Amino acid sequence: CQIVANATDLSVFAGPVEAAAIGNLMVQAKSMGQIKSIAEGRKIIRKSFDIKKYLPEE
Repeated sequence: CQIVANATDLSVFAGPVEAAAIGNLMVQAKSMGQIKSIAEGRKIIRKSFDIKKYLPEE
């Protein structure tokens, strides 16, 4: 992730390795009415998992 941040000169946010499965779960929760919106699902994910931020280095 650091290499990508350096190469693009952009911040990179890295979440859990299970991100695809977690995203799928949130879409299913939305379709079943468990959560109101995808934005709500994103908030749940941010509170539940560590998100690492990589800043560009010179």
